[in-house]
Amino acid sequence: MLSDKFFEEFSKTGPPPQEPAGEDPEKMYTAAEVDKLVSDKVEAAVKEIKSSMAQNEPDIPAHNEESEE
Repeated sequence: MLSDKFFEEFSKTGPPPQEPAGEDPEKMYTAAEVDKLVSDKVEAAVKEIKSSMAQNEPDIPAHNEESEE
């Protein structure tokens, strides 16, 4: 939670200065590059979650209903 002091300082100084958009084209990405970066990050996160789940999954034998009859 932000303190009252933060809001007092913010009201005095305002938000930090931001660089004008498009000033440095080297720092900008195309829509295709953004899509690729996002899809790569999502894919990596999904793989990590799946591997984590597989490691934490207990070894439970498959339940066979026919064997109970």
